[in-house]
Amino acid sequence: MNKRLKVILLLLNQFLDQIFFINLLLKKVMQQKQFYNILQEFISSQLSSHTELDLKFFLTNKQIKGQGLQPLFSALSKCTKLITLQLQLSSTTIGAQGASSLGLALGSCSNLSNLTLNVTYCYISNEGISLLCSGIAKCAKISNLKLMLNGNKIEAQGASALASSLIKFTNLSNIQIDFSSNTIGQKGAQILCSALSSCSNIQTIKLDLILNNIGEQYQQNVCSTLVKCTNLSVLDLDLGSNKIDDKQVVALCSILGQCTNLSKLTLGLSHNKITDKGAPGLVSALSNCKILSILNLQLGANTIGSQGVSDVGQALTKFAVLSTLVLYLGQNEISAKGVYGLSSALKNCAKISSLEIDFYNNKIGVEGISALGSQLVNCLNIKNLKLCLMNCDISLAGINSLGSDLSNFKNLSSLELGLSHIGTKEISNLGLALANCCKLQNLTLNFQDSNFGEGILYFGSSLIGFKSLQSLTIDFNDRNIQWEQARIFVKSLQKIKRLVYQSISFCQEQSEY
Repeated sequence: MNKRLKVILLLLNQFLDQIFFINLLLKKVMQQKQFYNILQEFISSQLSSHTELDLKFFLTNKQIKGQGLQPLFSALSKCTKLITLQLQLSSTTIGAQGASSLGLALGSCSNLSNLTLNVTYCYISNEGISLLCSGIAKCAKISNLKLMLNGNKIEAQGASALASSLIKFTNLSNIQIDFSSNTIGQKGAQILCSALSSCSNIQTIKLDLILNNIGEQYQQNVCSTLVKCTNLSVLDLDLGSNKIDDKQVVALCSILGQCTNLSKLTLGLSHNKITDKGAPGLVSALSNCKILSILNLQLGANTIGSQGVSDVGQALTKFAVLSTLVLYLGQNEISAKGVYGLSSALKNCAKISSLEIDFYNNKIGVEGISALGSQLVNCLNIKNLKLCLMNCDISLAGINSLGSDLSNFKNLSSLELGLSHIGTKEISNLGLALANCCKLQNLTLNFQDSNFGEGILYFGSSLIGFKSLQSLTIDFNDRNIQWEQARIFVKSLQKIKRLVYQSISFCQEQSEY
């Protein structure tokens, strides 16, 4: 009897363990992020049980007529256990009244820790952002905040309302705000950054202020407030299209250079008034960030020129621990001389393992592309390389030179190239050269204004020679490619032994493979 009882108890314990395990699984499933893109499905769900939500609604004026967005906001207010929310409502006519209702709904989600809110082009205005922020301010536990507010006619008053809310988030560590295409101006930007500086735990700031009528006084005042964020390690600041000149940009970067804990910096300065005098100065000023390992400088559509970009290269050699470098230099009147100056300096940046340079629409020519490849090959640690060489007057000789140099990169595992005006001979020779990159695992090619002809077949045959390639992405963008040529090309890819991912687009009118 005792033996039977022991067996029964053992079976009972096993059964209870299974029940416990099932309950754990059910609880885990309930806690997983739930995705909804149909409004009625979300409204009908178990609202009180949601902890993580991803909501993407693209609603027309006709769809929100009558009750408007009130059913959505009412449903949101019932998600009282919500910890993480991603809400996409871009290009929906919310208006100030809708923003107020949304704020009230979010204010009911007192456990929110992670909030991503996309309300771009929603006609919110100053009044709407003020009402929205007053609701969000009740979510005192927020540590990660992402607000996409671009194109909402928000001025300094609206930025000030947001700033008043930010200072209430004592746990805030990561923030991203997109204020592009508004008019918050110098005053609004300064108030906003001043509020951020009071968030003592903040580590990551991403701030997009493109097209915001920010004047000369802004740079020093705003950046001075960011320096007060003593724990700041990641900064992404976009000041594109704000009429910033040499003097202003050097002053700005001199102050940013005081952010001594920065390890990653992205600085957007495209479409400004920066010349060969300002660009080297801004880089030199940033070199005071001694532990900076990732640097992304977006300097497109200025007038830096060949001498300026050469001096930028020399300034970059001062960064002792730089491992990832991104340079957007498109439309800057750079010639072959400038490319040589930059690339010969970069070979002295010994720790760079990931390099991206955009030379779009600079007349660097065959001489420039030859200098680029022959110098960069001396960067022995480069594993990831991305080059945009569209509209650069490269020609067949340039492609041959580039291909030959790329095959000499001993540690290259990931390569992305942007090329234009490529013909039959160019694509054939490029394929033969790339096949010699014996360690290449990831290859991405983007073509523009090209006519490959039979060359696409020779290119496909060359790709078979890749021994290590695992991922291949190609956008040929050539409407002259015939269906039969496309079929043969795709079939040839089946012979690449280690290939596990491929995405091939021939032209906009044809399907992807």
